[in-house]
Amino acid sequence: MGDIEKLAIQNILGNDYICHFVENDWGKEIRIMKTDGLAFARIYWENDDNDTIYFNMLNVDESIRKQGVGTYLLSAFKNIAKYLLRQILFLWCKKDSWMNDWYCRCGFTYYSDYFQEDNHVWLKMIR
Repeated sequence: MGDIEKLAIQNILGNDYICHFVENDWGKEIRIMKTDGLAFARIYWENDDNDTIYFNMLNVDESIRKQGVGTYLLSAFKNIAKYLLRQILFLWCKKDSWMNDWYCRCGFTYYSDYFQEDNHVWLKMIR
């Protein structure tokens, strides 16, 4: 990922977030953390799929929940997907959880069970 792309992604997130860009053999990832350390998430995509992007590890400290931080990070994920021209967005979460319900209210739909972890599902959104 070039410096211009990194700068554009950092601008999508704003000054309250720090990005760490990682290039792996299998693909790329962006690890995002709120500057106060109270929230983080990860966005990643694989080299052999130009349409799909993934979101996981969303964590917002209880002390700042219900202040829109999670919603902001999920929105940033959607905007970064748009910037990177990714049409298919995936995430996985615990089945029958408030997060599953929240993601569905945000436009994601059930895709399949997540077989690597019991009681988890893949959710999908087509942009």
